[in-house]
Amino acid sequence: AAFTMNLTTLAKEFDEAVTDEVIAWDIVSRAGNEVGLQNVRGTLGGNFFGLFDLEENEDLSQALSGYGVFLELFDPTTSDKAEDLTIEYPLSQRGARVFVTGGLVTTSSIEGGVTERVQALPVGVSKLASEVADVTQYNAIVVGGPCANPIAAQLMGNPEPCWESISKAVVKLYEHANGNVAMLVAGRTGQDTRRAARAVATGQVASVNSKEAEVSGTTLTDITVRAV
Repeated sequence: AAFTMNLTTLAKEFDEAVTDEVIAWDIVSRAGNEVGLQNVRGTLGGNFFGLFDLEENEDLSQALSGYGVFLELFDPTTSDKAEDLTIEYPLSQRGARVFVTGGLVTTSSIEGGVTERVQALPVGVSKLASEVADVTQYNAIVVGGPCANPIAAQLMGNPEPCWESISKAVVKLYEHANGNVAMLVAGRTGQDTRRAARAVATGQVASVNSKEAEVSGTTLTDITVRAV
């Protein structure tokens, strides 16, 4: 028996790529209840021409894909050692979203207020405020008050003076005309912002059936959340 494992490098991580790159290999059953690895190959997109043997070490073969994936296969000539596949990405591409599923997997859309839901985030998702020209082009979580974060100020209509626009800490949803949504996590002080972020991270804000919640407390563990 055998099954295939796939490694997908997303085209959206590159400026001009249009097709995801998929590299595959087979996990096979061998005599003595041993597990083997074979047939490393490209199946979609990119430029992957297979592994090349090293003259100085017949047990090693290497490859570099068009999307920057380096692979090294240790395939010993002796039969009592298992194969070993090492995969490396350039530092700027490193990160992973790993999903192990069984049976039928479905997704659904929901409506309502501030809601807790597990959602995978793409690699390289975080940006500084200075790197975002138009927040409406993203589904975003914006952290920081309007005095410290110009994107937060933009969402709140550029209030003046900025420090009077928030009394404590808030978590608020903004729906844009193009369908994108921004969640603002902001406080009047840095400690207030941290308290609001903690309420989101721990799931406390999910108890609020509203698009805006006020977060209060005296410490990062003494937190109260109420609808606004």
